[in-house]
Amino acid sequence: MQSENPSLPEEHTSRFRWWEIVLIFILNVSLYQLSGIGLFLQFGHLLSSTVLAMLIAGLSLIFNFGFFWLFGIHTRKISWKEVGADNFDFVGSGNGFLAIFITVIVFFGRMFLNVLLNDLFPQNPSENENMIDIITGGGIFWVGLFLSAGVIPIVEEFFFRGLLYRGLRHHLSPNISILVSALLFGIAHLDIVQGILAGIMGIFLAWMYEKSGSIYIPILMHVLNNTITFLIAWYFLA
Repeated sequence: MQSENPSLPEEHTSRFRWWEIVLIFILNVSLYQLSGIGLFLQFGHLLSSTVLAMLIAGLSLIFNFGFFWLFGIHTRKISWKEVGADNFDFVGSGNGFLAIFITVIVFFGRMFLNVLLNDLFPQNPSENENMIDIITGGGIFWVGLFLSAGVIPIVEEFFFRGLLYRGLRHHLSPNISILVSALLFGIAHLDIVQGILAGIMGIFLAWMYEKSGSIYIPILMHVLNNTITFLIAWYFLA
């Protein structure tokens, strides 16, 4: 998937070294996941699923957008323009419509793959039930929708595409950067089934980010994907 016009700027002042990219990723995943696991172990039996969903979204905000701001905006002085936060061209370029089309097609393809993967790697039913309960905000529709399809996908895009993908692009070609960033996105989920599914989605998120030069395009795709997931979980699984 070669970019038609490499739109991400090559600012030497904001380049990340290889070890910095790796360290930032490891720190993010470790702190985020350890905090989440600790939260479940210590307070899971005391708190409602709605409160847990809000706390998890808060952790995502801290460790994803927080890392983006700390290591990108604050430390490396990356501008919002470099990230593509000034590009709101959804209609004229056609990228917005393409993003929606790709997201819907890939979503249903991943649904089919999910069935196959669950046969190969059976999941714990109780864990799935707990996750669905949290995704749906503990049975409160607007809370679940706002957190699962709003806060979390937005902050994840700033970290994985706005920070990590940008860092990779200063060292690698667009195609390799897309694949590596998708691999990291999948690993971050720390689950073989969800990791494979997330990695596939990560390829298209990074590709559309590269193609459009706008952070809002992958945000649109991620929000749409999570919205469909939430609605299916709400009406058919919860």
